[in-house]
Amino acid sequence: MRDMQMTEEEIDSVLTLVAAILHLGNINFDQDDREKGFITDQRNVDFPAYLLGFDSTEMHNKLLTHKMETNWGGKTEITHLEHSKIKATVIYS
Repeated sequence: MRDMQMTEEEIDSVLTLVAAILHLGNINFDQDDREKGFITDQRNVDFPAYLLGFDSTEMHNKLLTHKMETNWGGKTEITHLEHSKIKATVIYS
């Protein structure tokens, strides 16, 4: 990276991003009897969230849910949907 004339700050940013992406691979999902997905170990979310500068609770929620916004007749409706283990694993694996 130094051959590409990257600064130390740029190199640090790239390596931090790569480390965060690799640590995201340690996140495992499971589901309860209602097929609601959950993360088996919160610590596996905490470190990549820290590296990326995110709040770990918010990152946890984003990994398990998504927001759907619909406009119908001039009215906007926002729905938060939960992922099952299978859907969460497919999306993030």
